[in-house]
Amino acid sequence: MEAQRITIALIDHPAGFEATPDRVRLGDLVDFSSDVANFLRGEDKEVDTKTLEVAVREGSYADETVPLLSAPSLLNN
Repeated sequence: MEAQRITIALIDHPAGFEATPDRVRLGDLVDFSSDVANFLRGEDKEVDTKTLEVAVREGSYADETVPLLSAPSLLNN
């Protein structure tokens, strides 16, 4: 199986403005990061999210993983 990048975006306007890499509420960022880490770890704990490198992407606020090769259960979801 070929390694694949995963992009997960936070699209929200709870504070009256769009969440972007330039401006996002800290609480929303903390919650989003925690949710993303829990999702990527999954039940089988295949991905070590403490060492996983991500990139912050333009748009709303999105994290993109490095290519993941060792998480077959995650990629099947």
